[in-house]
Amino acid sequence: MIAYTDGASGWLLSPQGLMPMPAPILEQARGEVFRQIVPLVLSDRDPSKTVSEAGPNAVEISGKDGAKAILEIGPDGLPAKLSYETVGQGGKPTKVEASVR
Repeated sequence: MIAYTDGASGWLLSPQGLMPMPAPILEQARGEVFRQIVPLVLSDRDPSKTVSEAGPNAVEISGKDGAKAILEIGPDGLPAKLSYETVGQGGKPTKVEASVR
């Protein structure tokens, strides 16, 4: 399967053929693009994102579209953990914490 999105729309190519990306999959893809570590670390340079303190050694990064993530910095000064909410099973919000190392 091949997936493509430009952030506004997208398509999927599968054995069944080429098809527009369904809305739930497009929303998931937008979240994954937002949480890519290199652009996330450079968020202070992106006017479409807001960076604010979220606690000791942590920053919250928000996008104009409502996407949010908390990036925790390790004692070595490098990104250590990423936390965010996503839509879980049954459409309920689910908190995700992931190591970025």
